[in-house]
Amino acid sequence: MSKMHIMASHVNNLTDARYFASWGTDYIGFCRDFQHIDYCNDDRIKEMTQWLEGPDYLLEFSTTKDEETILSMQQVTGISNVRVASSLPDLLAEDSDFLNNNYWASEILFSSAGKKYPAITLPVEISLITQKTWDILNKFSAKQPFFLEINWKNADDIYTLTEKLWPFGLIFQGSDEEKTGMKSYDILDNLFDAIQNLNE
Repeated sequence: MSKMHIMASHVNNLTDARYFASWGTDYIGFCRDFQHIDYCNDDRIKEMTQWLEGPDYLLEFSTTKDEETILSMQQVTGISNVRVASSLPDLLAEDSDFLNNNYWASEILFSSAGKKYPAITLPVEISLITQKTWDILNKFSAKQPFFLEINWKNADDIYTLTEKLWPFGLIFQGSDEEKTGMKSYDILDNLFDAIQNLNE
């Protein structure tokens, strides 16, 4: 099997950034929607990227769609890769499971590599995803590599996933620190351990 790529989304503190980089995360995303609780300003992005080596970075926009605004933020931060909101791909949009369960999509554009990938978000625990949904995702995967984001709970989620589907990449979420420089990573540690075992 090919390696599963990992993206850390909405990273907004140095503790998270260093943690994800230490696990060899491929991409770290910074939220650039001004009204979002995870909004990351220019200074914070600069602080994090100066500390890190290894991952590529991207700017994330779930509401902002104005091309001039996005271009301005790319120029200020020096980060050209972006993740922007998009409609569900046709194959998925035709299915009632995707329409009725608030499943949604975004698009990840890697400007430096000239590539783009859909990112499919299923905001539920893996046990609630139906076999019908897995079948459709497998059909879609045969046509288009994509990133998958769900509500990850433990390492078993990774093993359950790979029995159903092997996506191009997975998306994990950053979150606020409990105290400055302090945070528990027990769940993420288990997820990364499972991925490392599968990628070996």
